[in-house]
Amino acid sequence: TFQEKLFTGYQMSIYNQMLYVNLCSGLMSLAFLIFGGQLWDSVAFAFKYPQLMIDATVLSFSAVTGQFSITYTIKNFGALVYATIMTIRQFLAVFVSNLVYGHAMTAMQWLGAVTVFGALLYKSYSKARN
Repeated sequence: TFQEKLFTGYQMSIYNQMLYVNLCSGLMSLAFLIFGGQLWDSVAFAFKYPQLMIDATVLSFSAVTGQFSITYTIKNFGALVYATIMTIRQFLAVFVSNLVYGHAMTAMQWLGAVTVFGALLYKSYSKARN
């Protein structure tokens, strides 16, 4: 993947990559707010609802934790391991949702889910062997 190439080709650290990605994202968001004429409306909204800053801070810490985990996994174990983890996570989310919230799936839906996730896992493992 592109991230793996950056790590190996440029000896980039996790922190550098996160900084540059977030800096670009922040600048693009600011540009869209300015050119879309929404900057001052957004600032006014933040002052009108100060709870927003607390919620945004909690969301930001959660996002940073997730981004650090993703970047760490890709740097140390590779994109293939990360893709496998995410595939398993999606399957578990469907399974737990069925258990916790009582979302009943038909036999055909289960067959479809097992087929899709099984194919993704097979693809991940077959790439790992090559």
